[in-house]
Amino acid sequence: MSTISKELFVSVTIGLACLFSLVGGVLNDWIGRKPTTLLASLVFTVGALLLGFASNLVTLIIGRAILGIGIGLASTTVPVYIAECAPAHLRGQLVTLNNLFITGGQFVASLVDGAFSYDRQNGWRYMLGLASIPSLIQLIGFLFLPESPRWLISKGYYQRARAVLADIRGTSEINQELNSIQESTKANAKGESFYKIWRILKTPHVRRALIVGCGLQFFQQLCGINSVMYYSASIIKMAGVQSDTAAIWLASMTAGINFIFTIVGVWLVDRIGRRKLTLGSLTGIIVGLSVLAISFKMMASDSPPVTLIEPGTQNFTCSKYSSCSTCTENVNCGFCYDTHGAKYNNASCVSVNQTSEDYSTTGRCSSPTNINVTHSEFLVGFIPDVLCSRNGSNAMDSEFRNLSIMGQRNRKFSCNSCQLDLQFDCFNDLSNTDTSSLKNWNVLPVCCHHCYWTDFYDRLSPRNERSST
Repeated sequence: MSTISKELFVSVTIGLACLFSLVGGVLNDWIGRKPTTLLASLVFTVGALLLGFASNLVTLIIGRAILGIGIGLASTTVPVYIAECAPAHLRGQLVTLNNLFITGGQFVASLVDGAFSYDRQNGWRYMLGLASIPSLIQLIGFLFLPESPRWLISKGYYQRARAVLADIRGTSEINQELNSIQESTKANAKGESFYKIWRILKTPHVRRALIVGCGLQFFQQLCGINSVMYYSASIIKMAGVQSDTAAIWLASMTAGINFIFTIVGVWLVDRIGRRKLTLGSLTGIIVGLSVLAISFKMMASDSPPVTLIEPGTQNFTCSKYSSCSTCTENVNCGFCYDTHGAKYNNASCVSVNQTSEDYSTTGRCSSPTNINVTHSEFLVGFIPDVLCSRNGSNAMDSEFRNLSIMGQRNRKFSCNSCQLDLQFDCFNDLSNTDTSSLKNWNVLPVCCHHCYWTDFYDRLSPRNERSST
């Protein structure tokens, strides 16, 4: 795949997820939480199967687009379904556990990828196609689950809602909860109009909660952690690992760290509080990004020079660059050198073969070569960024996906969908940039934004820790 193809392959999923996270809010109110989840599972299953049987790039892109639709619908629906069906004293924990299982699934998927990476011919088909299994399990399992009692009451199905509540609570003493949901639903129904968003914006505490929620989603993505997760194998290869299989296995370690510190975040969130955990995580991200910025600058300063112009390439753009750093900033160029004698003997900047980016279009690097360049400084900054991002993500998800500081009246999709849409949109913008474009101080502005947001969140977020209600 070319660089553009890789970027499109990744970003088309997030772009469609961004759009359908908003559509999901409409569908949830229209047809219900359960049918929307079933639809999301079905769409995802179809997309995964299409990827597994794909025969060309166009089919792959279409399959990834279908996956994005399923992800967008599910991301809006599942946390709210859990929150509406769970008992009040377990609601926050169950919503957070949803995030835990997402990262756990990513870790399992990375292990599956590693296992099939030895099959160079059809391994990628299994990696992509097997994603249909968990979505199919969810599709079948959800057939036996009830609809959200809150949605049933909002549509006037009071007897069905009573039966569902009695079933999932395991007791017939549900009158108090049923009355509470009815009162909340009636209050929401009075505001169901064109002016609903205006009502949210003009209510000070809800407006503040929405700003903090959207801001956290924005900066959570701006730190680039999810893009790093997507491109982790490519980043590891950039650091000098030559084997694709080894890079995939090492990338699974990144997913493993992500999963482990999700567990740590779940454990910490109720012990030290969401606000403190978020502020601590933002501080850790600032440190990690600062180290990354310094590392890229150091790598550029110590970058080996170009010492040889490949015959026949004098008029090519790549031949104009003077060092490895400036050469690799251009996604169409690569740094080629001999491994005999001096460390960077006969180093050249050559055009990349778009069919296989490990090789050049012409010259000695157009066939397999022994190249090994390591940048350990990058990993020093990369590790705390992954750890702190995951801890902070749990605090953010616990606070805002459950919307506990917004109040029961505003536990609607107006706020939730906006936050999810912003999250996917920021991720999509970042994922459109391939890892080869990272350079020097580009990470520093992100670090400065996080410094500003840490102070902003500290001033704006409520200081009293509350449990979900």
